[in-house]
Amino acid sequence: SSEAQFNHPIDITVDVHGTAYVVDHQNNRVQVFSTTNPETWRGEYFANRWLAAHPPLIRDESEINFEWFADSPDPVIPTELFSSRWQRYVHFDRTGLYQFTLFIDDGGRLWVDDQLLIEEWYHPQRATFSETLYLEAGYHRVRLEHYEYQGWAAAALDIEYIDTTPPESNATSPAYANTAPIVVSWTASDDYSGVASTTLWAKFGSDGVWAGTGLAQAGTAGTFNYTPTNGDGVYYFATVATDNAGNVEATPTGAGDTSTVYDTVAPSSDATSPEYANAAIPVNWTASDATSGVDSTQLWVKFGSDGVWSSSGVPQSGVAGSFSYTPLNGEGRYYFATVATDRAGNVEGTPTGDGDSDTLYDVTRPESQVHVPELENAKTVSLSWTASDNLSGVS
Repeated sequence: SSEAQFNHPIDITVDVHGTAYVVDHQNNRVQVFSTTNPETWRGEYFANRWLAAHPPLIRDESEINFEWFADSPDPVIPTELFSSRWQRYVHFDRTGLYQFTLFIDDGGRLWVDDQLLIEEWYHPQRATFSETLYLEAGYHRVRLEHYEYQGWAAAALDIEYIDTTPPESNATSPAYANTAPIVVSWTASDDYSGVASTTLWAKFGSDGVWAGTGLAQAGTAGTFNYTPTNGDGVYYFATVATDNAGNVEATPTGAGDTSTVYDTVAPSSDATSPEYANAAIPVNWTASDATSGVDSTQLWVKFGSDGVWSSSGVPQSGVAGSFSYTPLNGEGRYYFATVATDRAGNVEGTPTGDGDSDTLYDVTRPESQVHVPELENAKTVSLSWTASDNLSGVS
């Protein structure tokens, strides 16, 4: 009987790998069945050019890549007018387009899932033929037939996935920066052919136009040092990767991957306080920054016109507020100023001179005295008084 047909099977055993061995008594053979597809090609070699009759040689081949020159696959096969057939189920890792390249001398034809893909069944002599086919991921049956007429003999099959998918990349940058360059970190990946290079793209402002910066790097991760070309403002960044197959990622649109507010100008602020105080001094403040915005504002103080400016400690956020300052040096004149910091890290200059505002702090009560004249027999008495205050003056 033919292969895989039994004639009085008498025993069966299964090994640890799931391979079944069946003793076929009348056929005098043991047939082998596997639960997995073999990783080798079943090669059949015929002593004629028509793949006819029983092949004198059957053997497994790890690959189809033969250059027999003027010889044959085996001494049992003639050097001319012979034919060969190889077949197996090939596992394709991914869904996509595959290129099948056949190198033959003399003739050959190739099937994939019983679809005739290449037919060059004549005497092309050392020729290469290629065709592409879209396949779903998984196993597909591949069969190659070859014949040798005369002279040199060769047969080789190469199967290659055609990478048509662009790579992917992404850029990240700090939210704010106040010095150049802006450091833009990036990563890129490509599932098949690998990343060849990655370029940095940038635009200035939300209504700007995307353009390549001319900065490019190899590999799958790195950093670009970008020098702003349009002054202060918002810079948007994106990366465009190219893989080794030549596929290029789409040019960026919209806001890209990331953005950085570039701000080199310090914020401004102002403080106001009452002219006089006899308790904790309220100091009102406002601050502004046109580009990155105000992050925090601190109150600075000095005591007396010859004092030294110093920070009072606790900052406040926002663009306006009020500090309550408790004098630390007793009575006297306190000078106030505020120092703002923006989100890009720019800091307003420390105060000089008399700052923004000053308050005379006075907790001593003034003194006064009434002078009473000697009593007279009169309807009206004239009283005189005097008052004094050594610091803030009598109100």
